[in-house]
Amino acid sequence: MIDASEPCELLKRFLEEMKLWERDFFEKKMELIDSGQSTTECNQYFSESLRLILEKYTIKDAKSWARLEALGCGEPTMYDPARDKLHEPTIKGSTVFIVVDQVVGLESRFRFSLVRENDLWKIKKKDTYRSGKWAGSTL
Repeated sequence: MIDASEPCELLKRFLEEMKLWERDFFEKKMELIDSGQSTTECNQYFSESLRLILEKYTIKDAKSWARLEALGCGEPTMYDPARDKLHEPTIKGSTVFIVVDQVVGLESRFRFSLVRENDLWKIKKKDTYRSGKWAGSTL
């Protein structure tokens, strides 16, 4: 039987790091835009820091990692484990699924799939609930 506490904690750490990444990226990028400066170096810096977060917490996948190709940031942040509702995990086979309801902004519903890879829990993918079904989406 799988103990879901470890994947739950990993997901919370991922969501927190992503919240801080997006908040910092948004603040720095808006500061540069407001002062009429180029955002190229800022984008490069935050692309690299996002890549490090994704490597730490996720299994590399073109769909999941697509955010590296089109960096996005906003206010409020997409993820915030203190703000959003994390549902009880469900386990199917060797995969732990955790649904997260975003309670501000677009008020989206996400489902994270976590699996063990090389004895470590990793996020395999994220789906977003749209039009009555789950569809793969970027992290």
